[in-house]
Amino acid sequence: MASPPRLGASPGGRLDLTPGRRGEARLLDAAGHLILRWPPQGGAPQAAVAYPADPLAAGAALVEASDDAAAGQEKAALARAVKTRRAALERRAEAVRGDLGRLGSVARLQKTGQLLLAQGARVPRGAAKALLDDWETGGKIEVALDPARPAKAQAEAFFAKARRYQRGEAVMRARLAETERALSAIAALEADVAAAEARPESLDPLAQRARSLGVSRAELAGEPGTSGARALGAGRPAPRRPFHAYRSASGAAILVGRGAEDNDALTTKHARPHDLWLHAKGVTGSHVVVPLAKGASCPADVLVDAATLAAHFSDARGEAVCEVSYVQRRYVRKPRGAAPGAVVYDREKVIAVRIEDGRLSRLLATKEEG
Repeated sequence: MASPPRLGASPGGRLDLTPGRRGEARLLDAAGHLILRWPPQGGAPQAAVAYPADPLAAGAALVEASDDAAAGQEKAALARAVKTRRAALERRAEAVRGDLGRLGSVARLQKTGQLLLAQGARVPRGAAKALLDDWETGGKIEVALDPARPAKAQAEAFFAKARRYQRGEAVMRARLAETERALSAIAALEADVAAAEARPESLDPLAQRARSLGVSRAELAGEPGTSGARALGAGRPAPRRPFHAYRSASGAAILVGRGAEDNDALTTKHARPHDLWLHAKGVTGSHVVVPLAKGASCPADVLVDAATLAAHFSDARGEAVCEVSYVQRRYVRKPRGAAPGAVVYDREKVIAVRIEDGRLSRLLATKEEG
């Protein structure tokens, strides 16, 4: 009985063996072309397509093709990660420009404080708003008030907010300049990635540059839950998180609520009873959570970093010193019917944190998009 012939590999890297009804078989390539029948008809295998008979050469070609495909995927993942980082920096720059835009309200805040100070005696106690005479224009200015406090006492709040905006200007302008420099560098990198060959020797230095500009290793590798993995169709996009994550100098995670309703979600759904919860004292601001192991205490440097973020993401932004309340999450509760973000808490401790520009810039640069 004759033995089957030796075959070279298909250039497509795939062969399909189709059994027949009476012991015969057909061998097809990836495109469905007939390579041969077995047993042979007419005494010899019937080959429709000729392939190299050297299996080592064919295997080397397949390995090279596989390497090329992997490098192409690596380049695509790198391009996506860099694009994601550029978009994040653009959002950050826009947010800082918005903060700087509020500086235009300094004069209005100071003027409102002066008018309240001069005319507060005419405002009825418990009023939710006041209609003040504008001496400059001869018209009226309507001012929203806290009914629980005398109008004159609230004048200082307008002066304090104006001072915060003024003191925060230098920090905001420095952060905007830093963000714009990073944007310029990431745009140059994006162009270099697009022009690079899909070869490890070309991509490795670009990946190193990407990491130095804040692109995470997980995004570069296309791990599950990263933008790269989503773009590759590795699963549905991750749900929107109600917080932004930052990192302390020691690498500890610090979670900052993104808005009033997000604060509620962070505190009531994500934070665990033994986590540390922080909030700028006496002003509106984000809830901040430091995840901790059960029974662990928060290191002093992480506490200062978290308190710095709590102060920055509050109406105390721009103050040189800010008092920040902190308690275990177990002592924070949300009253029924309370407004979004409004909570009450017991066993409060307070830290007076001095805002250091270097510390704040370092923390803001660690923001993890998600």
